[in-house]
Amino acid sequence: MATKKKGDGKKDGDDKALKDMNDMISGQINVLKWRIAMEQEKTDRSRAGQNECRQKLIEINQCFEDEGKKSFHINSEMKGQYRSMLKEKEERIAQLEDELYRGERELSDKEKGIKEMIRTKDKEIEDKDNEIRELRKKIDDMSQEFASMLKATLDKMQERIELANTQWDSDLA
Repeated sequence: MATKKKGDGKKDGDDKALKDMNDMISGQINVLKWRIAMEQEKTDRSRAGQNECRQKLIEINQCFEDEGKKSFHINSEMKGQYRSMLKEKEERIAQLEDELYRGERELSDKEKGIKEMIRTKDKEIEDKDNEIRELRKKIDDMSQEFASMLKATLDKMQERIELANTQWDSDLA
């Protein structure tokens, strides 16, 4: 029986050792489970952070795309406005050049008209001056003719008066 006791003691010792080993392995399993849980939690947080980063990246890409479209739209509008303004400017320049050309032609025509009027006026003045000179010459000629007629008449009257005086003196005497 002693051997049995030894066996039972061994068995108890083996059971205790097995229980201790089982507790130790169980503790290690719990530690490993805890580590796995911690690693899983860490992985989940990393994945959540990664998903959050992906979502932010998607949002940023969407914003970037939207801004690109907005910039393209604004750029297109600005190009259209620029082309429209350029066309308006060119039309206005053409209109003003046309007005300038018409104004210059009108001015040139008026200057020609004024020069022609001045020539006509100068010709009329010259003609009138010539007419005045001719009329003055006629007046002078007529005046001299009238003076000579008056002198002839006066001379004849004086002769007649002298003749009448001499006749009167001879009749009185």
